[in-house]
Amino acid sequence: MSTRVSKKKQATQQHSPAELACQDSEPLYHAIWEAASDAMVLSAPDGTVISANPAYFRLYGYAPEAILGKNFSVVFQQDRRAQAQKSYHATFQNPVITPRFETAIVSADGAEHIIEISYNFLTHNSTRTAMISTIRDITAFKRLEQQERRTHHAALRADIGQALTERGSLQHMLQRCCKALVHHVPVDLARIWTLNNQQQVLELQASADYPTHLGDADRSIPLGDPRVVRLLHRQEPYLTNDVGNAPQISHGEWVRREGMVAFAGYPLIVDEQAVGVLVIYARQRLTEETFESLTIAADAIAQGIGRKWAEEQLEEHVQQRTRELSLLLAISQTVASTLEWKPLLSIILEQLKTVVDYDSAILYSTQASRLAMLAYQGPQPQSLIQRLARIFEQGSIYKQICQQREPLIIGDLHNFPQFVQAYLQELGEPADTAYDQFRAWMGVPLIVGERVIGMLTLTHHLPDVYTPRHANLAFAMANQVAVALENANLYKQARVLAALQERQHLSRELHSSLSREMFGIRLSAQHAREALAADAYHEALAAIDRVIQYVEAGLAVMRALIFELRPDSLRTEGLVAALENLAAVVRTRYQLPIEAFLGKEPRLTLESKQALYRIAQEALQNVVKHSRALAVTLRLAQGDQEVALEVRDDGRGFDPNRPINGGQGLQIMQEQIAPLGGTFTLVSAPGRGTSIIVRLPQHS
Repeated sequence: MSTRVSKKKQATQQHSPAELACQDSEPLYHAIWEAASDAMVLSAPDGTVISANPAYFRLYGYAPEAILGKNFSVVFQQDRRAQAQKSYHATFQNPVITPRFETAIVSADGAEHIIEISYNFLTHNSTRTAMISTIRDITAFKRLEQQERRTHHAALRADIGQALTERGSLQHMLQRCCKALVHHVPVDLARIWTLNNQQQVLELQASADYPTHLGDADRSIPLGDPRVVRLLHRQEPYLTNDVGNAPQISHGEWVRREGMVAFAGYPLIVDEQAVGVLVIYARQRLTEETFESLTIAADAIAQGIGRKWAEEQLEEHVQQRTRELSLLLAISQTVASTLEWKPLLSIILEQLKTVVDYDSAILYSTQASRLAMLAYQGPQPQSLIQRLARIFEQGSIYKQICQQREPLIIGDLHNFPQFVQAYLQELGEPADTAYDQFRAWMGVPLIVGERVIGMLTLTHHLPDVYTPRHANLAFAMANQVAVALENANLYKQARVLAALQERQHLSRELHSSLSREMFGIRLSAQHAREALAADAYHEALAAIDRVIQYVEAGLAVMRALIFELRPDSLRTEGLVAALENLAAVVRTRYQLPIEAFLGKEPRLTLESKQALYRIAQEALQNVVKHSRALAVTLRLAQGDQEVALEVRDDGRGFDPNRPINGGQGLQIMQEQIAPLGGTFTLVSAPGRGTSIIVRLPQHS
């Protein structure tokens, strides 16, 4: 006995407190350490890494010798290491443990990962001897958040674009724009004033999402008011996330009382002339990305105001321009209603010819400072036109259009030395028929926000046929083309995001659905092996039976998931088969008795079948999660005029008239059935179970 005590004492003297703490907690520590899917690191008070679990090396690709015995900060960017070490030491000394925090590290391949860290301490004799950190990689989640913001901003641009293309009064159009801003961007007040040049004032046209608070004085603001001088005369936006301390902002008392934090004021500019002001207030800080989206929205609104004023002037003074304006409206409506840009561009070029005559018209997109042809109308071979494109992209003409962001007219290319010289170098002698077709020329940029994304060029066999009026009309057409291209790009991004979200949903479903079964199979198989080794055959058979049960449950879950993944499952296999699979999953996985009375396949549209399946799925999930039921009935019944789906349980029930925490599922069910002309009935009472009945009209 004395020898063991002596040895333990010697061991205590030979090991550090951190190592002794690890030894004291070794069994529990080792089990968690090896099985954890998140990365875990054990580090000393000075930041030296004592150990890291297998998940750490697997996730971030480092070799053990690159981490163990080194300071934990080696995985940080070089310029962040000193601050990381400082924060680490402060954390070690702080008696308060922060639940979790976010930071960024670099994996062995140089990729940056955003991580969430939670930590605790190992102690020895009440002294902190080591920190154990759990690291969860949230890079994908953060990217998804960013994509969601971009999706909201894309939806904002789409809604504003639609509002600006609808018929109606200027006030109605701008009111819809304000509502779109408040709906899609985290702002609390949006207001738009337009310029009245005759009275030299700004007139309030639209306000959204906050009661009128500024009084009648702010409905009409003189142009000399200091609040608008910077915006209108300098034509510069004013942006701040510290509105309470901004001397340029009036209504300081209201700002502080309402808790406003951010302010954005944008001059609305059309053709270098101010047409109004957009003002935004928010109770939270706005990101640079949000400010950029608001800038794009302000540009679109300005263009909308300009177009609206142009409509009114045209209707009042120039009957000849009515046809041109109608064409612009038709194109804008077409752009708003389709995402297929290839056929749309040819239609736009054909319609453009009715108001701006040309021999050839070409639409280009900009790809890495090169012009790529998107659409062409004209008599010349496309190969010739493609060679001509190189003349413009290599010369100063295209650069000038990109820099000035406005149309450029050349009255006669034959008198333009750069074109003649480039034509000689690219195509040979100019004394051919093709050369004579290129006299008047006009180039128009395609602009989205502040970006030039392409160019529209028109040529005519007669010189000096294009005027500033033609340029303005072509520019408006080009704006619609730019919107069409941007909408198509945003649609593509949205589809990529939707695919990513679906993959993440599937990953979560597979993990949550099969983890229990796989763990049970492993545990039962181990038990069977141990029983066989001990000649306990009855116990081994019982363990094997449990393995079979877990396998059957897993197969039922997999069948249900595969059914959901196949888009045509309801069409090919039917609603009855889908509900049978769903009942089998609940019955097998949760050991919950469920009786299914489904009858024959109902005569319903595919959309109606999908709605009923989702409602049954949501209702059964609620039973499993909340009801504590001992038995469930799933019934699908057909009458002469309608189909009824019922999910009934004998669980604890609830009072439907009282608010329910997390009751979004019931609302989702009602929202799914309402557009189909169906009814939703909920019957429940405490201690008397719950019944959900959905009725849909049956189609012959």
